[in-house]
Amino acid sequence: MNKVINNCVIYSSCYIGSGTKIAYGGVGVLIHPKTVIGKNCMIGTDVTIGAAPVIGNHVYVSTGSRLVGVGIKVGSFSIVGANAVVTGDVPPFSIVAGVPAKVVGAITPGNLDKYLESYLAVVNKKNTTFVDKVKAEFLESYKKYTEGHPRSSIEVNKPIGLPKSDIDILHKKLNALYQMLEEKETKVKEINDQLSKLKSSKLYRILKFIGLLKQ
Repeated sequence: MNKVINNCVIYSSCYIGSGTKIAYGGVGVLIHPKTVIGKNCMIGTDVTIGAAPVIGNHVYVSTGSRLVGVGIKVGSFSIVGANAVVTGDVPPFSIVAGVPAKVVGAITPGNLDKYLESYLAVVNKKNTTFVDKVKAEFLESYKKYTEGHPRSSIEVNKPIGLPKSDIDILHKKLNALYQMLEEKETKVKEINDQLSKLKSSKLYRILKFIGLLKQ
């Protein structure tokens, strides 16, 4: 496990592509084991990426967001809004926000320049060559994606993953599990304390001595 300054934790089993940046020295960022992050992504502060997701290229993960769905896929050229909780797959070229996250917009050739300036090329937006390369890659990827989805490239306002009611139920079950584990730990500690007291007693030493004589 690799620990970085400013409470940023990134496990050594993660893969992070070239050009990907973590904002402000990675303050409060936690990236769990076996996470895969593509190239030229931006990860904001106080972000948690868990349960081994696969994040595509040129993805902007905003401040305070949580990616917690098991093995989810976040498509290339997508934006995860601030404080969003992502529990399911995110389509490419989409903007998701909310708890749980849902699609609230789409990135298209028509609005690409706005999102290049604000998100998708924010790391190197002054580098015109880099911006042109990102734009060309976007247009090629977008064409391939829309050819595979002729009716609609992105379904706006589509829920991502579990509904909030299901997430609340999961949280309650997890809290109950944690409480049960804590109670078990307390009981184990009490038993260990009793054993320690017994081992220090005179009766225990006598029984042990008798046992040694029998051997």
